[in-house]
Amino acid sequence: MSISPDVSPLPWYAFTRRNVIRWTIILLVIGILTYFAYHKGSEFWEELKKQWSQTNLSINEFGYGWFITGLIVFFVSVLSTFIRWRILLHALHIECSYLNAIRLGFVSYVGSMLLPGSTMGDAFKAGFIMKENPGNRLGALASIVVDRFIGLYSLFLLSACVGLFNLNTIWSYEGSGADELRVAYYVIASVACGGIIFYLLFIFLPLQGKGYRARIHHIKYIGKFLSTLLGAFAQYRRYPWAMVQAVMVGMAGHVGFVLSYYFASRALPGPGPTPDWQMHFIIIPFFMVFQAVPISFGGNLGVGDLVLGGLYQIVGAMQMKGLLASLIQRLITWIVALIGLIWYIPLQRKFQTLKAEPAVSASE
Repeated sequence: MSISPDVSPLPWYAFTRRNVIRWTIILLVIGILTYFAYHKGSEFWEELKKQWSQTNLSINEFGYGWFITGLIVFFVSVLSTFIRWRILLHALHIECSYLNAIRLGFVSYVGSMLLPGSTMGDAFKAGFIMKENPGNRLGALASIVVDRFIGLYSLFLLSACVGLFNLNTIWSYEGSGADELRVAYYVIASVACGGIIFYLLFIFLPLQGKGYRARIHHIKYIGKFLSTLLGAFAQYRRYPWAMVQAVMVGMAGHVGFVLSYYFASRALPGPGPTPDWQMHFIIIPFFMVFQAVPISFGGNLGVGDLVLGGLYQIVGAMQMKGLLASLIQRLITWIVALIGLIWYIPLQRKFQTLKAEPAVSASE
């Protein structure tokens, strides 16, 4: 029997560089929201009450057809994210059937609904796949990291393409937020072009060995994060087409994600009109980036809804319209999350069994 040294885990308040950066970002966002609430809160609340008085919410006038359409396209889009992750797993020769990818994906999805932010459910998925693949833990973790970045990048790339075919709509818009809208598209197009350049450099530059990663690791504040990220992407250097396929699947899936907000807004009888579907492809990418920051439980419930209301105001719609559209879209996500509960309990038990196996083998 081998006795392993007693290594006590780090306390939750350990001041690691990663924790410092993470909490700095979270506190910065909370500080901005607090400043806004203190200086603009009363004015914002009065405006919302005024818009609420103009809201004509009636069960009879609710657009059930739009709601069901949004539910269907959102469900298909969620399934596409699991297929995208399975493509990345398969490229690294990690055994995971499509059924298991869907099961794990739904469990992760449910976790994201309950925990702060939209990325917290990845922790369970990462732990499970690493336990089932002890010989390739780095590859298992790399698949989740790369999948998260590809999912976000594919949304920006899709929005850039949609905006490219609707430049007249963006440039002819003369609302109060016209300048912000054009700046938003510039940022989206820049991220899309930057991703393509990074991919080409990633494929063709002779970045071999750990020397370049060691130098990047010593960059102050962000070096460790960038080094880990490059290490994850380096796993796919020999499988570039897997990343291309994942981006294509991600773009197809994000069509449904973005349109689910549009359909949720169309289902509402008021207040005011719904922004064009093209406008949603401009504002939703920034909204989903914000949703990835863990601020409040329930996938940033409340806070994220107010943010979408502000984005709606930029494109000329009422804040209350965006807030209610976000809540209706949340209802869609919760309905889809109920499906994930079917697999949550059995997978949680299996995960606990996998965690207990090393302890049992060590005591023998």
